Amino acid sequence: MTYEACVSTLLQSPRFGKKNGLENMRHLIEVLGLDLSRFKFIHVAGTNGKGSVCAMLASMFAEEGIRTGLFTSPHLIRINERFKIDGKDVDDSTFVSAYEMVANASEKLVKEGVADPTFFELMLAVGLVIFDIKDVAWIILETGLGGRLDATNAISGKEAAVITRIGLDHTLYLGDTLEEITAEKAGIIEKGRPVVYWHTNGRLSNIIVERCSELSSQHIVVDGSLCNVVDKKMDGVDFFYKKEYYNGVCLKIGNSAKYMLENAAIALETAALIAPTLSIEAIKNGLEKFRWPGRMEWVGKHIIMDGAHNIDGVRALCDTLDALDERHQVHLLFACMQDKAYMEMVQALAEMTAIEKVWTTTVPSDRSVEANELAMAFRFYGKDAEPVGNTARLLAEYDRRDDHTVLCCAGSLYLIGEIKKSIGGGHHD
Repeated sequence: MTYEACVSTLLQSPRFGKKNGLENMRHLIEVLGLDLSRFKFIHVAGTNGKGSVCAMLASMFAEEGIRTGLFTSPHLIRINERFKIDGKDVDDSTFVSAYEMVANASEKLVKEGVADPTFFELMLAVGLVIFDIKDVAWIILETGLGGRLDATNAISGKEAAVITRIGLDHTLYLGDTLEEITAEKAGIIEKGRPVVYWHTNGRLSNIIVERCSELSSQHIVVDGSLCNVVDKKMDGVDFFYKKEYYNGVCLKIGNSAKYMLENAAIALETAALIAPTLSIEAIKNGLEKFRWPGRMEWVGKHIIMDGAHNIDGVRALCDTLDALDERHQVHLLFACMQDKAYMEMVQALAEMTAIEKVWTTTVPSDRSVEANELAMAFRFYGKDAEPVGNTARLLAEYDRRDDHTVLCCAGSLYLIGEIKKSIGGGHHD
């Protein structure tokens, strides 16, 4: 098969709302003949920050010279972005070879009466085959949706479970309350295996602690108190992590987002727990070289992209925009999906005095909220807003500006993907 044919076939697989149960994924792994016991796994769940934490850890391991596979979702432009070896997207030919193996195994199972795999199950299987072909030592897995019933949870014997900040998202599938969602995320915890988690509030932390107690699992709580910021610039943050393992070493992340410091703390605790032989140099360099597309990513002197696509992500974005250099005037380009709490997101952004102007747009998805509707929502909350038809033209206009205006693009990963297709990615320094 060609690369294009593989992607086209994959995209026709069931994507939303269908869960086959973990046994289906285990059957698929078995038919593929994969011996997963030869890999070391880190399993990361959470509402916001899980992809960044995965990428930070992968970057640290790569700096130590440890061959590492990274499985994340979604992709912004090309499907290969979901599978990285030592920080680089897998090549097309390896992807095609892996997909053909998975497609054959899937066909065999369906003939035996097993349900058709979902898109995400196929993606995970392709990733595992790729990592097997490329002979990685560690595999870092980001959950797709939830945790307990997520296909990634079919894999057992993980070195650690990691749970990042939890918020209200995907309530249709995970539950209407933070407590229900936390319980689903805590479903990745394994008996006798350690857990690193972000402390948000006592109620949610208690759910995780109780689950750890039931399973005799060590648990390490992380909060912001151990991060001591010494310098913050537009292109990153210098800080100390006040823990003996890091021995007063000044660390840096090449991203100015406030929430990235939180993600760095989680990654640092996880590395200290499960990979104590990692050198401080590898950890320091890995953190500094870490990049995660679409998260406070500069794509020009005047344009930032942030993948905030739920209310907690938007609140974190607001915190970051509030801390921008006072010389910068912030304009917003916003798009959103209908299954998100977009009125809450709009209200939070409309209340930001740092945002002077809002543009709204519709992304190419049948789940997208219409640009006119979003503009009316912003105006309802008292913010000047206009729908824009030609996003590429708007971006070009901002790219040519010679003032201190910054256009922040947020609200949907679909929007981030469209922008990257239009003008490409890059880090501003």
